[in-house]
Amino acid sequence: KTCFTQFDKKCEQLPRENCTVIPIHQSQVKCMNVKDKLCHMKSDDDKYCPQNTVTVCNTLQQTQVEETRTEKCVEIDVLQEYKHEEVVEDVTCKFSLDLICHDSYTQTTCHQKPTENCHKTPRKVRLMKHRTERKKVCGQVTVSEEKVIPEPVCRDVKVRSCKGNVKKDEKCTVQEREICLTVKSEDLEVECGPVQITECVAQQSHQCLQEKKEKCEMLKRTKTEMVCEEGNYSEISYL
Repeated sequence: KTCFTQFDKKCEQLPRENCTVIPIHQSQVKCMNVKDKLCHMKSDDDKYCPQNTVTVCNTLQQTQVEETRTEKCVEIDVLQEYKHEEVVEDVTCKFSLDLICHDSYTQTTCHQKPTENCHKTPRKVRLMKHRTERKKVCGQVTVSEEKVIPEPVCRDVKVRSCKGNVKKDEKCTVQEREICLTVKSEDLEVECGPVQITECVAQQSHQCLQEKKEKCEMLKRTKTEMVCEEGNYSEISYL
């Protein structure tokens, strides 16, 4: 018989987890407290004081959102497919019976001797494998920054003042208030989920084929016969 030991590629679907990076858009309301400076002019009640026109300014705090594009990076676990080469040995073995014969003067005797002859054939098997690698993924995102900018708001008013310096009649107070605004921004988010991958291994298989063979040998036999002639006899041996 002849037996074969071979390596075959066996593949199967396996569940794994894989991560990707997706951009997300965010919108949120941010509030802050600001302090405004409110000013007014004090006017004299004496109608005989000269009337002057002066400029009075309030300082109001205004908010401003500045958007900039910047690069952001995150690290994720990514499934990477790679080719893996594995050295295997295919083995072919032939099992048989040899007929061993010995000649003697009178006959030939034979017996069977089992034999085994194996041959190994190395070869490379290329398999698809997967491994998890830590990878840095970068992308452009929008970053918003809130700024408070003081803005003067002026007006002209008429006041009566008997003093030489009208500005001395200016009175200011600080008033606190809350400002809310909607801020939009972008970010990178890691999203992981199940995936199906194809994983292959080199699997050993064994198979035998039975062969029916006959081997013949010419055997030597010596035969002896007695021959009688008119009272005499003799022995004759022949093959």
